[in-house]
Amino acid sequence: MFIGGGFGLGLTVAEVDLPAVPGPARLSEILPPGSRTPEEKALELGRLARLEAMIAAYRV
Repeated sequence: MFIGGGFGLGLTVAEVDLPAVPGPARLSEILPPGSRTPEEKALELGRLARLEAMIAAYRV
């Protein structure tokens, strides 16, 4: 059926000890709420509300 040479494949399975991966940082660790003024917080909440409205409209 096949004429000529061929190819072979070897496979080895070995157990590997991987270091523990830390979980993702919490948003409050990256951007502490106390680091923003009330106006900046209100601006971010407004942006979040607009984004949530766009997502809700997309789902309809």
